[in-house]
Amino acid sequence: PPVAHAVIELDRNGQDHDVPPFDLWILRTKDNKEYGPIPRDMLDNWIKEGRVDREARLLRSGWPKWRRAFIVYPELIGRKPKLA
Repeated sequence: PPVAHAVIELDRNGQDHDVPPFDLWILRTKDNKEYGPIPRDMLDNWIKEGRVDREARLLRSGWPKWRRAFIVYPELIGRKPKLA
Protein backbone atom coordinates (compact mmCIF):
# COMPACT_ATOMS: atom_id res chain seq x y z
CA PRO A 1 0.00 0.00 0.00
CA PRO A 2 1.16 3.55 -0.61
CA VAL A 3 2.47 5.67 2.20
CA ALA A 4 0.21 8.42 3.39
CA HIS A 5 2.21 11.19 4.95
CA ALA A 6 0.22 12.87 7.67
CA VAL A 7 0.95 14.37 11.02
CA ILE A 8 -0.20 12.42 14.06
CA GLU A 9 -0.39 14.46 17.19
CA LEU A 10 0.90 12.59 20.19
CA ASP A 11 -0.03 13.38 23.76
CA ARG A 12 1.66 16.61 24.85
CA ASN A 13 2.80 15.02 28.10
CA GLY A 14 4.31 12.02 26.33
CA GLN A 15 2.02 9.69 28.24
CA ASP A 16 0.36 6.53 27.01
CA HIS A 17 -3.37 6.28 27.39
CA ASP A 18 -5.53 3.19 27.69
CA VAL A 19 -7.84 4.64 25.05
CA PRO A 20 -6.27 7.19 22.73
CA PRO A 21 -8.50 9.88 21.20
CA PHE A 22 -8.18 7.93 17.94
CA ASP A 23 -6.41 4.65 17.38
CA LEU A 24 -4.12 5.28 14.41
CA TRP A 25 -0.84 3.54 13.70
CA ILE A 26 2.26 4.05 11.55
CA LEU A 27 4.37 1.09 10.46
CA ARG A 28 8.09 1.54 9.74
CA THR A 29 9.81 -1.34 7.97
CA LYS A 30 13.46 -2.38 8.34
CA ASP A 31 14.30 -0.39 5.22
CA ASN A 32 12.68 2.73 6.77
CA LYS A 33 9.58 2.82 4.59
CA GLU A 34 6.56 4.13 6.47
CA TYR A 35 2.94 3.13 5.99
CA GLY A 36 0.09 4.96 7.61
CA PRO A 37 -1.55 6.33 9.52
CA ILE A 38 -3.82 3.31 9.48
CA PRO A 39 -6.50 2.02 11.87
CA ARG A 40 -5.72 -0.91 14.17
CA ASP A 41 -7.97 -3.34 12.31
CA MET A 42 -5.97 -2.79 9.11
CA LEU A 43 -2.72 -3.36 11.01
CA ASP A 44 -4.19 -6.53 12.53
CA ASN A 45 -4.96 -7.78 9.01
CA TRP A 46 -1.42 -7.03 7.83
CA ILE A 47 -0.12 -9.06 10.79
CA LYS A 48 -2.42 -12.01 9.93
CA GLU A 49 -1.33 -11.84 6.28
CA GLY A 50 2.33 -12.02 7.29
CA ARG A 51 3.13 -8.61 5.81
CA VAL A 52 4.74 -7.26 8.99
CA ASP A 53 8.19 -8.41 10.10
CA ARG A 54 8.76 -8.88 13.83
CA GLU A 55 11.51 -6.23 13.75
CA ALA A 56 9.30 -3.58 12.14
CA ARG A 57 8.56 -0.56 14.31
CA LEU A 58 5.11 0.69 15.26
CA LEU A 59 3.95 4.07 16.47
CA ARG A 60 0.44 4.56 17.81
CA SER A 61 -1.29 7.85 18.37
CA GLY A 62 -0.63 8.74 21.99
CA TRP A 63 2.75 6.98 22.18
CA PRO A 64 5.89 9.07 22.67
CA LYS A 65 8.18 6.58 20.88
CA TRP A 66 8.31 3.72 18.39
CA ARG A 67 8.03 0.09 19.54
CA ARG A 68 9.08 -3.10 17.81
CA ALA A 69 6.23 -5.05 16.28
CA PHE A 70 6.88 -8.17 18.39
CA ILE A 71 6.28 -6.12 21.56
CA VAL A 72 2.79 -5.18 20.37
CA TYR A 73 2.14 -8.51 18.63
CA PRO A 74 3.90 -11.27 20.64
CA GLU A 75 2.74 -13.86 18.09
CA LEU A 76 5.44 -12.47 15.76
CA ILE A 77 8.26 -13.70 18.03
CA GLY A 78 8.33 -17.21 16.59
CA ARG A 79 7.50 -16.20 13.04
CA LYS A 80 10.31 -16.33 10.50
CA PRO A 81 10.71 -13.23 8.31
CA LYS A 82 9.29 -13.50 4.81
CA LEU A 83 11.77 -13.51 1.97
CA ALA A 84 11.07 -10.97 -0.75
